Amino acid sequence: MTARALLITGVNGVGKSTLVARLTTRPGVTAFSASRALMGHFGIAAGDYAALDAIPLDRRLAASHLLIERAIAQTPGTLLLDAHLLTFECDPPRDCGGPWLARLFRIVLVTAPAAVIDARLAADEGAGRVRRWADPHEPAGRQVRLLATRQELLARHAARTARRNSVGLLHLDHSGPSEPAVNILNTLIESAPGPARPATAALDPSQHSD
Repeated sequence: MTARALLITGVNGVGKSTLVARLTTRPGVTAFSASRALMGHFGIAAGDYAALDAIPLDRRLAASHLLIERAIAQTPGTLLLDAHLLTFECDPPRDCGGPWLARLFRIVLVTAPAAVIDARLAADEGAGRVRRWADPHEPAGRQVRLLATRQELLARHAARTARRNSVGLLHLDHSGPSEPAVNILNTLIESAPGPARPATAALDPSQHSD
């Protein structure tokens, strides 16, 4: 088991990438974004989610499992996996987990009130960052309800996944400033079993292409 591999997961807009970026400033911590790695793997321009979505889901999931397994096996120090446990692009939602789950030290489920996430998504959209999570023409109230439902579904799925793979699960509130959540994650990283290893640069997704 790779003791220092942690999965940071949650619905779109909850702030996973923000937390991971803050944590990778400390020595020995490396970030791995599943979506960026997949874009490199398939030769897609960074940030081109439309092109990524055009690839069949089964192909994306198979490649994701391969890339995550490789990252866990090859990365020294602490590896923070920014990835989804559940995708809502189909109905019913699809499990995104693979055999790599049993190699994790902890699953961290980042949460926030649905209204807070909705406001963050609106701010991102205003800044030109379009998220792939809902029809933008839907009324705002319905989007908030949809976010709340998805968080509930993800929380239940994360609990089942943690039990099935004998991995600890941490529910992490990120409803306000990032500092309290970052402090909790720093404490978690410091408590991870196994010897600390030297720091490495963040993984280059282009290195994962087959």
